[in-house]
Amino acid sequence: MTYIVQYTRSFNASLKKITGKFPKSEEGVKKTISLLANNPDQGDRYPGFGDNSVRKLRLPLPEYHISKSSGLRLIFLVTIDKIIPLHIYYKPQFRSERTVREEIKTALKEILSEL
Repeated sequence: MTYIVQYTRSFNASLKKITGKFPKSEEGVKKTISLLANNPDQGDRYPGFGDNSVRKLRLPLPEYHISKSSGLRLIFLVTIDKIIPLHIYYKPQFRSERTVREEIKTALKEILSEL
């Protein structure tokens, strides 16, 4: 089964921040997201969202010689038929787990309001 990828405004805003800092990364991020449509079980389950399948995938920035452990974090939701990217951030600018969770909750509220 191939999942549909549905982008949100909040994700697009976080992607814009990342591509402002790492312009060469946009193509790789979008390619990774499209690959998730065929294999949504990549990454680790992100804690604190109950039965919702929120996952975190670590992404390298090979164009900038940045490894997966120091690179980007892609947070996404897997539904019955969709992959919904929720947030993306650069690990060294990681504020706190609490801040990331708040941004994910904002993205989830946005998705609910669009339905």
